[in-house]
Amino acid sequence: MSSLNVRDLNNTRKAQMELVFFNRVPKVGSQTFMELLRRLSERNNFQFHRDAVQKVETIRLAEDQQQEMAEVISELPEPSVFIKHVCFTNFTKFNLPKPIYLNVVRDPVERVISWFYYVRAPWYFVERKAAFPDLPLPHPAWLKKDFETCVLNGDQECTYTQGVTVEGIGDHRRQSLFFCGHDYECT
Repeated sequence: MSSLNVRDLNNTRKAQMELVFFNRVPKVGSQTFMELLRRLSERNNFQFHRDAVQKVETIRLAEDQQQEMAEVISELPEPSVFIKHVCFTNFTKFNLPKPIYLNVVRDPVERVISWFYYVRAPWYFVERKAAFPDLPLPHPAWLKKDFETCVLNGDQECTYTQGVTVEGIGDHRRQSLFFCGHDYECT
């Protein structure tokens, strides 16, 4: 039996640029971690970049979108951190330098439950409506739904079907997408 060397676990030295890509898994404390990175950037003189708030958050990108995002990230000044909810993207596939990937994970059931109630929080809709005035408000029955009922009813947002992602308010049921990639096999 071979032993595991801690140096083999640290891929930072394999990076080809001084850029941290925090492709944040939702509902794992990533918002707090993002704020920590923002404050550290001010104190330690590195650039802080994040994607803009979007009406529809898409975490799985088509290949041309992956390349466009990777090119934008590769052109950022060094040292930098870039933050976005998005699946793992293979920069070498596009002949671009590899960033340092950073992420956080959480117990998968607790994370899904957290997401379920997060998207139903009143302040969440106030923020979304302020950013996107044309967004319709959800039906009151959807807002009042509890997680157990959602699971027992087999509602789409509480059901995992291999190979299927649910875009819109975000498909945050699986953390594996953020480490595997955009391919069908990763769903």
